[in-house]
Amino acid sequence: MEAYYLVGVLAVLLAYASQRLHAMERTPRPARTRLDRCLRAASSWNVADSLLALLLVSFSGFRYLAGTDFELYSGMYRRLRTDDWAAAIVTAPQEPGFTLFRLTVKTLLGDNPLWLFLLTSVVAVVPMLMAFKHLVPRHLAVAVGTWYGLALYVTTFNGIRQAMATGVLMLAVVCWPRHRAVAVLLVAAAGSLHVSVFLVAAVLWLTYRWRPTMRRLVVVLGVGSVSLAVALPRLAPLLGMVNPRYLRYVETGTGAGLG
Repeated sequence: MEAYYLVGVLAVLLAYASQRLHAMERTPRPARTRLDRCLRAASSWNVADSLLALLLVSFSGFRYLAGTDFELYSGMYRRLRTDDWAAAIVTAPQEPGFTLFRLTVKTLLGDNPLWLFLLTSVVAVVPMLMAFKHLVPRHLAVAVGTWYGLALYVTTFNGIRQAMATGVLMLAVVCWPRHRAVAVLLVAAAGSLHVSVFLVAAVLWLTYRWRPTMRRLVVVLGVGSVSLAVALPRLAPLLGMVNPRYLRYVETGTGAGLG
């Protein structure tokens, strides 16, 4: 347990160092071309950011027997056959994007599950840090501290697909104001990792278009809760087509509470 606290403290300190380095940078001239903007974005990633990403990716990616998903995904990775990708994607219980990701990793890097956990950690952590850097560069320590302190970072241990999908979705949020086509593609990619992203993206879009007041929030939560309670049993067959485990959640409540 002490390791979790130590990594959390180091992560916040590195994020604070990053925002201090950002504050010391001179204000650049406006970018004239798309290439110029890309180069500016790449150059804004300082040494503290690199160390922060290395710390968080390594802590998650090099774990062994840590996290509820470790044995599940390591076993599936070892059993995964790469001689017929189409059959593997069709028969896999997970979303096709995640299966394609596993097939690619195993084909290129081999049978050791370490590669899977390391690269899933990269996909989950690096896009999140990139989004924080873009949205709140002068408050990066607060963002990283909140993300880590609320145990959202630990999702990379216990919800691999969800963590990957969240990272990609955050990039979509960053791209949405100026590059909406790219944002839509990123949402689709995130949904291929975990289907729940589509519901989250819909909620984000609604809040982007329609700023909630307290009265609207109460109405939406009330109507939404009643609608979900009525509609969920009828949607259960569709959930079962995505993943049989989702159908079991709805029918028995096993593994899923009211929240």
